[in-house]
Amino acid sequence: MRRRKNNSVLLFVFALALLIIVVLFLNSVRRTAHISIDAGEEGGDSLPQTDVAPGQIAVTPETVQRVIETLSRPESYQRTVTVRYFWQEGGSGSVESTVSCLAPYTRIDTRLPDGLIRHCITDGKTSYLWYGTERKVREAVSDEISADDEQMIPTYEDVLEYDAEDITEAGYIVHNGVNCIFVRVKVSQERTLCYYVSVESGLLTASEQYEDEVLVYEMSAEESAVPATANNFTLPDGRCLIKE
Repeated sequence: MRRRKNNSVLLFVFALALLIIVVLFLNSVRRTAHISIDAGEEGGDSLPQTDVAPGQIAVTPETVQRVIETLSRPESYQRTVTVRYFWQEGGSGSVESTVSCLAPYTRIDTRLPDGLIRHCITDGKTSYLWYGTERKVREAVSDEISADDEQMIPTYEDVLEYDAEDITEAGYIVHNGVNCIFVRVKVSQERTLCYYVSVESGLLTASEQYEDEVLVYEMSAEESAVPATANNFTLPDGRCLIKE
């Protein structure tokens, strides 16, 4: 019994350390807000553009921030998110999460490297955590940790915080069969971020990060046709966070 308790404590410490690393990683690419958009400029065509409907603005480095501002995320969805890390000295690792959202809550079930599943339900203010089939729920204030952080993915709305001149490419493209808005941002001399935002769902469907033009991070998502329900947000102790 003591060994099982010690293992649970070690797993909790490991998962907490992993989350802290991810939050620091994602926060390191965020910038001070300064948006400069000339609504009259449509120039630039660095990416192949899909057909633009009448009245739909063309996506270019000069206009993409204004387009991103018009997007909204769905209040209900389910999908699988896969995150891959690549080390410059060789080798890689991956983490897969099942994500369910029913506003204001998001549930993230992540399989850890040892096979144990870490469960988290958060509304961006309070997080509920438990592991595997245990019934004990850890409740924590999480103002600094968003649902995106829990998924280990960047927040695409951060595009609005970059200087317009840092956006090197933007356009409508089809990525993995999904119609997307693509944005490439030069975060620093060494680091580049790429965002692929689905125009159908308003969700980030893929992302990449490059260090000195070497891929170090990759994220992809596959949406489910099955909608999230209140049952997804019932805690092991029987509490349901969604009030029907």
